[in-house]
Parts: sequence; C-alpha cells; structure tokens
Amino acid sequence: MNNLPAVTGGPASRGQNSVRFAEPELHHELYSITVALEERIGATGSEAVIEHSHALEELLRRMRSLLGKVGALPESSLLVVRDIVLDPDGWLLMKGEEPISLTKREFEIFAALLKNKGRVMTRELLLESVWGYDSEVDIKAVDVYISYLRSKIDAAGQPSIIQTVRGLGYVIRN
Repeated sequence: MNNLPAVTGGPASRGQNSVRFAEPELHHELYSITVALEERIGATGSEAVIEHSHALEELLRRMRSLLGKVGALPESSLLVVRDIVLDPDGWLLMKGEEPISLTKREFEIFAALLKNKGRVMTRELLLESVWGYDSEVDIKAVDVYISYLRSKIDAAGQPSIIQTVRGLGYVIRN
C-alpha cells in the first residue's frame, strides 16, 4: 500500500492527507479532495470514498457504520457541532481540518457545553463544573471565557455556536 500512518482511534484527520485504519479487515482510506475520485478508488480498492464536502456528523456516522461491521469501533467520546470536533480524551479541538488551541478553562467550558448540547447551562453550573464548588472566582469569569471561545471558534458572519440565553446562561444547538 503506501506509507500512511495507521490510526485506530481519535479524530479522522490530524493534518495528514489521508488516514488508514490499522484493522486488516478494513480497506478504507479517507483521502483529501485533491486526489481524483478514480485514483482514490483504484489505488485502495476501497468500497467507499467519503468527500470532504460531507458534514462531519455524516462522516462520523458512515465511519461508525463501516467499522461496526467488523467490531472495530469502540464507543466514541467525540463531541461534534457543525464543523467542530472535540476529542475530550485526546484534549483536541478541530475546526474543519484546523486544530484550535484552547486553554484548559476554555476547553473545559466548551466540553461541558457540548456534552449538554441542547440544554441551557447556567453561569453558576459552568463555574462549578470548571473551577469547582468552593471556588472564589467571580461569575463574570464565565462570560469572559465564553467571549474567548467565540473569538476562536466562530466563523465571521455566521451565528455563534455558543448562544446566550438571556438571564440564564449559555447553550449549544445544532
């Protein structure tokens, strides 16, 4: 085959042009969009090729389906919203194919919001889950860190991924 690194878990893309799964039963490789479709299918003998234009949720669903056939997929801890993938186990945040650098507090706040996607999280709850129950940190620190997060993950001209619920707190919705 080629000299691609074998990957058994974590996000599907970490900066390389493609990923090969180490399980010998699988002959699926994900290639970058720069390689012609015929070349991708012919070079790998793959049964499926997934284009970058698919939504991340669709990509993850299809990968789970393919890997589930051979029992090769452990329960995933990846958290996904729009083009953002958060890997709490690997302490990694990807926006599309770009890794986003977050501080420990930013990561913990974003993880808490994603784990509770669709539920409003109060400032108090976020403060307690990130800084601890007996913390003397001011509640406004949550607002400051939400601002930092928005500046790092939101696309210009698009609605914010983290929505403010006036008088209550914050929520992430698809």
